[in-house]
Amino acid sequence: MSSKKLSIRKYESKRSLISELTSSIEIILRDSIKKRQQALMIVSGGSTPKTLFEDLSEIDLPWEKVTILLADERWLPTNHSASNEKLVNDFLLKNRAIKANFIGLKTEHGSTFEGLPYCEKKLKGVINPDLLILGMGLDGHTASYFSVDTDLKDKLSMDSKLKCSRVNLENENFERVTLNFNYLSRARKIFLHIHGLEKLQVLKESIINNDPIETPIAVFFDQDLKVFWSE
Repeated sequence: MSSKKLSIRKYESKRSLISELTSSIEIILRDSIKKRQQALMIVSGGSTPKTLFEDLSEIDLPWEKVTILLADERWLPTNHSASNEKLVNDFLLKNRAIKANFIGLKTEHGSTFEGLPYCEKKLKGVINPDLLILGMGLDGHTASYFSVDTDLKDKLSMDSKLKCSRVNLENENFERVTLNFNYLSRARKIFLHIHGLEKLQVLKESIINNDPIETPIAVFFDQDLKVFWSE
């Protein structure tokens, strides 16, 4: 299945998907380093990218020229099991990739209200991303773009002057921050990495409806999105 700016690559196994995705990422990073002596890769959290991260960590790259940034973060201690920063530290920033530069979104402040200006300050001057690797939930959310977020339109607006925002969700035990679409959409290449028939069905329905407010992943459908999927 494909549209003008969206393609879905289907793989027989998670292993074959991870192998090809790892190779595709390596090519992009090498090309960026060759052309501008540095590369910026934005990654997502969750359980899906763990194996990918471990494979990436073994690639023989000049990792000291690579910067890794998170698409979103839970406002939790960085050693908390649900922290995306901990995920990156545990599964990606090791082996050869231990030399990579990392920019975390979480600050030492107790709330996103206090921390957001400092988070934004961290991102000042950060180059446009060479690669964005997204995930997607069964509700169609990606990064921390949720349909129930009362400020979702602001996060998806190309007129936003900020790189990151607070996420407004009720009934969650922690706060979140996310990078805004005006920055994520600048990525030279954008990949969506998903597994399972349920997520494939959610994606297909999102393509048909094409409503980013209902299923936020749809905001990337006009961004030459390449989907990597396996059962």
